[in-house]
Amino acid sequence: MQYAAPSTPARTSGLAITGLVCGVLGFVTFGLLGIVGLILSIVAQRSISGSDGRLGGRGIATAGIIVSSTSLLAGCVIGGLIGLLLPAVGQARIAAKSVSDMSRLRDLGTTVAIYAAENQGRYVPVETWDQVLIDAEIVIDERLYTSTFAPNDGRAFAMNEDLDGLRDEDVTDPATTVLMFECAIGSPAAGGPELFAPDPRHRAGYLVLFADGSVDQVAREDIALLTWSPGGE
Repeated sequence: MQYAAPSTPARTSGLAITGLVCGVLGFVTFGLLGIVGLILSIVAQRSISGSDGRLGGRGIATAGIIVSSTSLLAGCVIGGLIGLLLPAVGQARIAAKSVSDMSRLRDLGTTVAIYAAENQGRYVPVETWDQVLIDAEIVIDERLYTSTFAPNDGRAFAMNEDLDGLRDEDVTDPATTVLMFECAIGSPAAGGPELFAPDPRHRAGYLVLFADGSVDQVAREDIALLTWSPGGE
């Protein structure tokens, strides 16, 4: 009696396994390995179909195609969302820095008011205001003078030179008269419109502190409308 030789079991396709693994990893690589997994799985499926039963793993290859396609689609969706969110995050950071600079300038207005209250209403000497406020221990941390956009570059604000030697009562229109303003970093401690930087650090314009303690952002075209002379001229 003769017995038929046992058939050799089909070997599982290594490409199919690799394709499935790459498809799974595509979920953590934003779809990049999903592309590789999809290609390998398709090639594996064709190789299995043409192997006359010598290769197995058709189900693994099919799973690899499905998983790789899903991870590739998920990667495209996630990448698109990131692309949409990144500009918004950048704008939020800029807005937060602008708010911080406005707060610093408002705090500077408070320090000037404290100095005036201790000196018969007289403004701090404009040419040396930054050092005088430190010497008087009204300003403790010099970082108050800097901008959050350039925290290590030095003083970012200047004082209106037309206020030198005057008292707060000499300002006839404090709501529109410039007290301090955002200047080009490295500018003198006091001056006028010529000290504005070529471009504002803030989207809405240059920061200006008025004599009444309010702070606003002023567009370049509106600089000419600011009041510098304490008499309102």
